[in-house]
Amino acid sequence: SIWGYIDGPDSKYFLRNVKNRIKHKKFGTVSMINDGNGLHASQFLITLTENCDSLDGKHSVFGEVAEESYDVLRKINAAFCADNGVPYQDIRIRHTIILDDPFDDPRGLAFPGASPVPRPEQVETGRTRDDEGIDTYAGMTEEQVQE
Repeated sequence: SIWGYIDGPDSKYFLRNVKNRIKHKKFGTVSMINDGNGLHASQFLITLTENCDSLDGKHSVFGEVAEESYDVLRKINAAFCADNGVPYQDIRIRHTIILDDPFDDPRGLAFPGASPVPRPEQVETGRTRDDEGIDTYAGMTEEQVQE
């Protein structure tokens, strides 16, 4: 997490905001994921529907996706998934832009020149890579395609 850049590599987590007044009401709400012990690292979630009340009090809301990018969220939401909810094709966010940051940067923060390159175990998931095309009809007969 960012705390590792500021306080050193042993500082990977920060405490969950237990008094979070912002709720998971809107499509595109962005939250830090609670690790189960009231700590956050660098994992986050983006709501793909409205009124996700079950997330309130567990994960800390810190932002929202701009409405101009809702089409990207709709594409993520339309991804084909296995029975366990995991997409068949990896989904990766390669670039983000912060439109409004109301907070001062922490003292000592040095911005990296680029996003880190994923480690091999992050890329080799057994699913189709995010940059690989999918042929929906591969191996199907014409009759199966028509169905």
